[in-house]
Amino acid sequence: MIDDGGRAKRSLQRIADALGVNPTLFHTGAGEPQAAHEALELLTAFERISDAKDRRSCLDYVKAVAARRTQAAAQ
Repeated sequence: MIDDGGRAKRSLQRIADALGVNPTLFHTGAGEPQAAHEALELLTAFERISDAKDRRSCLDYVKAVAARRTQAAAQ
């Protein structure tokens, strides 16, 4: 039997370490690692962007979307 839960937790930890965030950021209220796959896709795609300006633009966009979500949740 494969322990997919343990593998998912290790993957989330590696992603969180790379981003410098707490791995609980990727969990829903129920504690499920819902966003792990998308986070890994985002990191993989980001690593393929070689132009520094494009990388900065991508990062700025993601931060802006996250900030809007945070602001909406606070209201």
